[in-house]
Amino acid sequence: MTDMFNKWNGADKETRTKKEICEVIIIEQLKECMPTGVRIWLKERKPKTIEQVGDLADNYISARKSAKEVPRRCHCCNKIGHIAAECGSTIPAEQKQMKLASRQTMAGNQERVHLQP
Repeated sequence: MTDMFNKWNGADKETRTKKEICEVIIIEQLKECMPTGVRIWLKERKPKTIEQVGDLADNYISARKSAKEVPRRCHCCNKIGHIAAECGSTIPAEQKQMKLASRQTMAGNQERVHLQP
């Protein structure tokens, strides 16, 4: 407990005010409830205020979110924007199932090819 108090109070520097101690505790608690990647990224940037923590966390998440957004492509009609289960194409249901099965078989064969030494 003493170590935590010294950390919050800035024992290595001048003594902090009650408001500054409160901000340090809130920043620490905010970091603890964030995902590990965000927490590490924040630790590297050493934010001094709650606002900086929020801005940095938002920037981290939005930068990685946009990188993950890949358009969905239907394996039945090969159009972008939906998946085969939601496909409204005029292809009969039996043909849709056959196309899906053949694509899944092809995908499985490709995985096997990549796994062979």
